[in-house]
Amino acid sequence: MKEEIISRIQDDQRENLLKKLFGLLDSDEGRIGADAKDKFGNRFELKSGTKKSVTTTRDVGVHTLKKWLGKHWIVGFGKINSGKFEFEEIYYLSPNDMKGFCQKIEKKISPDLNIFNEVQNILKKEKYSSEKIERLKYLVNRGYTLNNPKIPYKYIVENGVLLRKWNNKSLNDAINLRSKKI
Repeated sequence: MKEEIISRIQDDQRENLLKKLFGLLDSDEGRIGADAKDKFGNRFELKSGTKKSVTTTRDVGVHTLKKWLGKHWIVGFGKINSGKFEFEEIYYLSPNDMKGFCQKIEKKISPDLNIFNEVQNILKKEKYSSEKIERLKYLVNRGYTLNNPKIPYKYIVENGVLLRKWNNKSLNDAINLRSKKI
C-alpha cells in the first residue's frame, strides 16, 4: 500500500510537470476522466515512465477504449536524477494514433464478450427474465476487462510525434499536424 501511495505521488508530480510544460489546465473530471485539457477544450491523457513502456489503468474494457479514443495523449519518458524525475523524451499521440493500440486490446477482450452474447441469446430463448440477463450483462462487463495493459515504447515512438520543444506551441503544432493526417 505504501509503495502504491509513493508511486501515485510520483505520477501526480509527473502529470503536474507535463501540465506546466505544455500550459494545460486541470480537467476537473476526477480520476475517471481526462488528466488535463487545453484552452481549446482538447482533453488529454498524461502518461510517464522510466521504463520502455507506460502503464495505463485497471479494468480496461470497451468503455475505457472509447474514452481513450476521445483523448489526446502526452507520454514522457525519463529518469530519476538526484531524487527528482527528469524527462528525456516526450511524445504526442492523437486519438487516431492510439487506434492501433486500442484495437489490439479490443481483440484480446472480444472473445469474452462473444461468449456472453451467445449465452444471452440462449437465456432469451429459455425465457430467462430480462432483469437477470441485465444483471449478468453488468457482471460480465465488469469482469472481462484487462488489468493495466502497458503501451510499449516502440508503439509510442512509431505512432507518436516526438516533441522537440516542450511548450504549448510545440504541442499545438503536433495536434494540427496529426489533425491533417486523419
